[in-house]
Amino acid sequence: MATKRKRVLALAACTGAIAWVFLIDDRVKARKLSRKMWATPLHARSFTRLAVAQYEPDVVVLENPDGRTRKRGKTIQNLQLIVRDLEDQGVPHVLVEKRKMHPNKHEEALAIAKSCPELSVELRPRALTWQTEPKSLLYFEAVGLACESGALDCSTRFQ
Repeated sequence: MATKRKRVLALAACTGAIAWVFLIDDRVKARKLSRKMWATPLHARSFTRLAVAQYEPDVVVLENPDGRTRKRGKTIQNLQLIVRDLEDQGVPHVLVEKRKMHPNKHEEALAIAKSCPELSVELRPRALTWQTEPKSLLYFEAVGLACESGALDCSTRFQ
């Protein structure tokens, strides 16, 4: 008898972009980042709906927009609409309060890239103080949220 494989869709958003990472049994199988789909909450909802319809995840993981978060403005609105839509559609989801596990986002991305070679191509040099962070860091944030939620087995990985 075959065992069921765990399918996780992890979602992350920041000012100017939204991204998801689809994982099966803790391995990255697909990812997508969009700046256009961040423009309005309806675009962000469509972006998520398409991923849920295509990959049929067991659970969707995203940051809790109503919890303690550093996200503001349109990013919060987008996340709130996505959460309401997931609830209306009956899609299992987990809302996570992001914890700081590494000194900065770049260090977190380096730790995740060691265990997820599929994402290592998205790793960019660390932004200097006056530069904007690369949007590809959203992939690593999404995987980090999935770890924090318990949807992934990260006990020995990403340390």
